[in-house]
Amino acid sequence: MKSFNLAAILSWSWHIYMLLHYTVLADDASPSGSPSGSPSRSPSDSPSDSPTAETTTAPVDPPANNDGLELPAWKGCVNPNNPEPLVQSGKETSICMNLSNGDNWASGVKYSRWLFTPKADEYSHFKVKNSYKDLVVNDNDFLPSVSVHVSSQTSLSFIRRYYDQAADRIFPYLTAIIDVKDGKVEGIAWDNACVFCLSDVCEENSYNFAGELTDSAGSVESKGCHLTKAQCDAITADGDTSCDLQIYVVW
Repeated sequence: MKSFNLAAILSWSWHIYMLLHYTVLADDASPSGSPSGSPSRSPSDSPSDSPTAETTTAPVDPPANNDGLELPAWKGCVNPNNPEPLVQSGKETSICMNLSNGDNWASGVKYSRWLFTPKADEYSHFKVKNSYKDLVVNDNDFLPSVSVHVSSQTSLSFIRRYYDQAADRIFPYLTAIIDVKDGKVEGIAWDNACVFCLSDVCEENSYNFAGELTDSAGSVESKGCHLTKAQCDAITADGDTSCDLQIYVVW
């Protein structure tokens, strides 16, 4: 499945200045909006350090908005302490997980973003601790369509649903493939998520930034395996965290 570049996705980007009103400090926000539960990974999940919090900014680069105010340029997903690094094998690379409500980004959405730094060319795993409880069981700002996409440098993936409340579907397993050439991230694609499930629980699960479902010309990479809330309730009741939101990253 083809991945998007920032210009291709946000050609209407000047409208998106409304996102500035929804800027979120990742170090002060859990998925539910509470300051008490920042995302974390256990040491066994990934070879890299814990996620680094940063201030999110609206992904726009217009000359000015309708009020005549200059808006900040979107610099992409970068480490604020090293904003223009090239990807190097074995070195830490900035990857952002972006959580939203699945609406049209041009109209303005509420979102949160977390930065983590896996090592390039190494298999990595990022799990949002307590996310099933915070994003599915409890009421939160991202319902009824809890959605996620991945970004690195100025490349973005398609959006995927983590929890579709109306359809009673939870897609907990997501694998992002980072395409790199000469140290620059050229695109991010989702891997085929239906390899390990039956066809009757394999559904289209890729959306564009207008909130529209896309099947990418029938590509299997646009699909994902889902569970029901009842199934995940039973899983979590036994202390299993398999239904928490988690993203695997490969290169």
